[in-house]
Amino acid sequence: MEKQIKLTPIYCGLELEKKLIENCPLKISDTSINLCDKTTIKEYINLVYYSNLSVSNDSSCTHIAKFLNKKNLCIKSKYKEGYFTPYPSYSKNENVITISKKYIHNVNIDEALSLCLDLNNN
Repeated sequence: MEKQIKLTPIYCGLELEKKLIENCPLKISDTSINLCDKTTIKEYINLVYYSNLSVSNDSSCTHIAKFLNKKNLCIKSKYKEGYFTPYPSYSKNENVITISKKYIHNVNIDEALSLCLDLNNN
């Protein structure tokens, strides 16, 4: 995905996510930056603010991106659908798009890539 969109992936999260990335059989690319367990909340908000596009689950990144009117693709399961995302119609933001499937592993990478390309080109 990073080569097609020409963006540098930056991974953010807590110590748990850092360990998950380090122990994952799929390795992140050499151009990726792993900032898990290395950022303050202020730095994290700045990363979202200065990013061209963020891809996240139904987490703070999506909500910060919506608040800052930044481009974000939220990938989530249908668990608690509508509780946090997708946002209600009165609060919609065309820069925040949600892909929601019954099970998160059913998200199609081609669909996600297509939406990222659309967001990045607008």
